[in-house]
Order: sequence, then structure tokens, then C-alpha cells
Amino acid sequence: MVERLRLFFIILLGETVLTAGRALTDSPFDAAGVVATAGVFVALVCLWAAYFGGGENVVTTTVAATGSDALRTVRFGVNSAYLVVAALVALAVGSELLIAHPTGHGSVTLALLSSAAPSSTSPPPPGSSRPPPAAPGWNV
Repeated sequence: MVERLRLFFIILLGETVLTAGRALTDSPFDAAGVVATAGVFVALVCLWAAYFGGGENVVTTTVAATGSDALRTVRFGVNSAYLVVAALVALAVGSELLIAHPTGHGSVTLALLSSAAPSSTSPPPPGSSRPPPAAPGWNV
């Protein structure tokens, strides 16, 4: 299941690149639009590196540390992958709005859409060995 979600994540990364390119071509060509597009591409490369840059080590260490409660940890990992995919969709929408109107007035909605993916993919704090919190209704 995780592999399928990773493939879907790759498709969404590509779709975000296409959306950013289309938004740049549809908007007037100016320095602010180019800088906004470059920022989107840098954010996408950083998200790719964070998502595919050795997360398996964190998962295997956490599963080994939880002992008999490994199933809950794996479920938490799969559910958090859903969150990352949803956040990437929000980032794509926010990026399109940002590139279309780079010098326009900001809004709370645009800020939330533009910061959804980076905040959902942040790594756990170093040295954190406790298992993830239990979701309601998960009695494993």
C-alpha cells in the first residue's frame, strides 16, 4: 500500500510541476511570476527529497522500538501518507494561485494552501523514540 501511495505522490509531484508551468504561461511574464514559479519548483524538490530521502530507516526504527504494537505504527504511517498526498494537492492549488497573482493581496486561505505540504511532511524531532499517538477507535 505504501508503494502505491508513493507512486501516487510522484504523479502528484508531476501534476504540480505542470500546474505551475501552466500558471506561469497563463499569467503575464514578469519577474515576480518567475520568482514565484522558481520558489514552487524549489519547494517541490525539497518535498521530493524529504519524502524519498530515507524515511524507511525512521519507520523500521520506530517499528522495532514499539515491539508488539508494530501494526499500529504501520497504520499510522499509511494514514500519514494520505495526509501528505492531500497536502500536496493543497500545495498545487496554492502554488497556482500564487503564480497567477504573485504581487496580489494575500489571504489566510492562500497561506494555508501554500504551507500545507511543508508542515505535513516535517520529520519527527531527533531522538524521538516514542510511538505515534493512537487514533480513536484503533484497538490493536
